[in-house]
Amino acid sequence: MPVTGMKYRKVSSWFDCYSFDHLNRAEDEKGYYQSVGRINELITKEDKEHGIPSDRVVVGGLSQGGSVAILTMLTTERPLAGLYALSTYVPLRHQIPEIATPFAKMTPILWCHGNADEQVAYDAWKSISRRLTEHLGMPFFATTADPGKQWTREDVKKMHEDPAIPVVSLQHRTYLGLEHWVNMDELHDVGVWISVRVPDLDV
Repeated sequence: MPVTGMKYRKVSSWFDCYSFDHLNRAEDEKGYYQSVGRINELITKEDKEHGIPSDRVVVGGLSQGGSVAILTMLTTERPLAGLYALSTYVPLRHQIPEIATPFAKMTPILWCHGNADEQVAYDAWKSISRRLTEHLGMPFFATTADPGKQWTREDVKKMHEDPAIPVVSLQHRTYLGLEHWVNMDELHDVGVWISVRVPDLDV
């Protein structure tokens, strides 16, 4: 689609970006909700065609995809297994009190962000992600990944078993030196987190 902030150059995009000032720009609300609708169609399809209920579905993405996943979670009318958000931002953040559903407030969140990200400013969006938890009534916990030291399933299980760290919370994980992208440590940690959020069926 032609993206306004890129002088109408046609690129793959979840919605129109009027500029790349993520904190202050006008937002393509219609485009956001069209993309959320497509995600919800996929969740419904998984249930109807494959018997996978929504509470075994984790939504997530990087940058634009992460913002669409966040809005999907905020407006969900069914339980989700979790949300992972990578180097991203909260869309329509001034509307959260009005649009957040009871199911959103029951969804565990993993937010991963590189502290060298200049495109989606790390410090600003860490602060806003903390405010997101205030709107949702869930705790905020921050950790920093040691380079080369990846999460194990036991690490994540221990966090979930710790009464001081409720499962329904926002885990903000920082990756040192990471710019606006992903690295193997981050992808590994996300995969481990998902494997704990969606365990094998007890059959």
